[in-house]
Amino acid sequence: RIYLWQSQSGKLVAMIGEGGGQGHYQDVTHLAFTDEGSHIISAGKDGAIIAWCTSEAAISAGNSPPRRRWPGHSLAVTGLKVSPGGWRSGRIFSCSLDQMAKVHDLWSGDLLLEVTFGCGLTAITLDSSVTDVYVGCLDGTIKTFSLLNPPRDLRLTLDPKPSNTFA
Repeated sequence: RIYLWQSQSGKLVAMIGEGGGQGHYQDVTHLAFTDEGSHIISAGKDGAIIAWCTSEAAISAGNSPPRRRWPGHSLAVTGLKVSPGGWRSGRIFSCSLDQMAKVHDLWSGDLLLEVTFGCGLTAITLDSSVTDVYVGCLDGTIKTFSLLNPPRDLRLTLDPKPSNTFA
């Protein structure tokens, strides 16, 4: 469940994803808001990534269905980042112990890019210009890939090399 509280009064407004199998079936590991606050993006140990409309959730006391659900990852989501641009032009960046970093379009829900690394991933972030993606690995290294020069394939496996690994 995700609890939505009114910050001024401290009143509980909604419990999102509580019933009907709409939410995560394992613990929620990450929450992020779109930059305009219209949606909450949740990720969990179940590997799923779910988008919830904030206003619909508040009006319905949490009984509204998710706006979008991505199958996400085969293992727990360990990193989640939402790019600027709001619901219509934002992107979701996620990573998992399944060794994959994924980029999804918020509006269409499409998988834009999937990059597989040779190690379990623990964190993901973007630079301020949203051109480079950085992922943390279980072995303590940080790996990167550029969105300005994306691969021609939707799915890519990166070999470890000095140009994309920081020790």
